[in-house]
Amino acid sequence: MKVRIKDLVANPFRDIKNYSIDLKKVESLAKSITETGFWDNILARKRDSRIEIAYGHHRLQAMKQVFKPEDMVNIPVRILDDAMMIKIMANENDEQWAITPGIVHETVRVTKEFLFSSRGLNFIKTKNPKAKVDFFHSKEAFQIAEFLGGNWNEYRVALALRRLDSFEKGELDKEAVESLPTEQVARDFTAAVKMVKPSKKVQRIVAEKIVKSRAKESTEEGIIHGRYRIETELFSAEHEDEEKVRKAKAKADREVRRLQFEKALTRVTAKIVSLDEELEMLLEYQDYLVSDHYQKSKKGQNFTLAMADLFNTFQILMSPKKTVDLVESFKLLVSEKEKE
Repeated sequence: MKVRIKDLVANPFRDIKNYSIDLKKVESLAKSITETGFWDNILARKRDSRIEIAYGHHRLQAMKQVFKPEDMVNIPVRILDDAMMIKIMANENDEQWAITPGIVHETVRVTKEFLFSSRGLNFIKTKNPKAKVDFFHSKEAFQIAEFLGGNWNEYRVALALRRLDSFEKGELDKEAVESLPTEQVARDFTAAVKMVKPSKKVQRIVAEKIVKSRAKESTEEGIIHGRYRIETELFSAEHEDEEKVRKAKAKADREVRRLQFEKALTRVTAKIVSLDEELEMLLEYQDYLVSDHYQKSKKGQNFTLAMADLFNTFQILMSPKKTVDLVESFKLLVSEKEKE
C-alpha cells in the first residue's frame, strides 16, 4: 500500500520518551537508503487517517531524513490487533540490534499495563501458572513472558519487573540504569546498588563511568564490569575518604557475614532435626548397639567415633562453659520426662 511519509506514525504502545531512538542506527539506515534505495522493512496497520507502524521505527526516522513529508512509499499494511502490535514491538530489532535496559523496561511496563487491563485479560494463556520455587519468578513474569514469546523468557521479564519496582520505591535510579549499555550490566549494577545502597547522584556518576569505560576499551562492557567491580566503584564514589570507605565496606561485610551465618544455621538445624529423627529410630535397637559384639565391630566403632566427633565439635562451637550449661539443661529435661 502506498502511503505518504507524513501519515506514518509510531506504534501507539511505544512511548518514544522512554523507548528512545538510537541516532547512530538512524544515521546508518539513512545512509543505506540513500545508497541502495528504500526497502520496506516496516509493517503497519490503518487507524482512521493514520498509518500506525508495528515495527521499523528507526527506518521511519531515517526515511524522514531522506524523503519529504509528501513523498509516497510502498509498505505492507495488515490487520493487527493491539496484542499483536505489542508483541511485534517487543521483538523489534531484538536480534539485529542490542536491546538496551531502557527498551526492556518500557516493553515489560507496557505489556504488563495492557495484559492486566480489561483489554488484555483475554490474551492471558495460562490463568493460574504453577508456583515457582525460584525467588525471581512470579505469576506476572510468567504470564508476560508467555504472552510476548521469543527471547522474552521468564527470567528476563522477572528481573525487569524487579528493577521497575525499585524505580518506583526510589531505591534505584532509572536514568542511571537505562544509560547502561546492556542488560547484563544493568543486572550487575542493580545487584551492586542493592548491596551498597548509594545515593541516586552516585549511581549516575558510576553509570557514566561504566559507559565511558566501555567506549574507551571498545568492548561490550568496558573495563568496569561485573557486580563486585561495580560495588567497589559505588563504595568509592559514595564514601570519598579512605576511612569512610573502610568503615562502610566493613559494615557491608558484616551484613553479608550475618546473612551467610543465618542461612548456614537454618541449613544445619534442618540437618540436625533430620539426624535426631534417625537416631530415635535406633532406640528400638539399643540392645544391639550397646552389646560387646557390636561395639567391637567396625560399624559400631565408626558410629561411636562419628558421634564423639560431633559432640566434640559442638563443644568447641559453643565454648566449654556454654556447652556444659546446655548439657546440664538437657539432662534435667530428660530427667523430668522420665518422671512423667
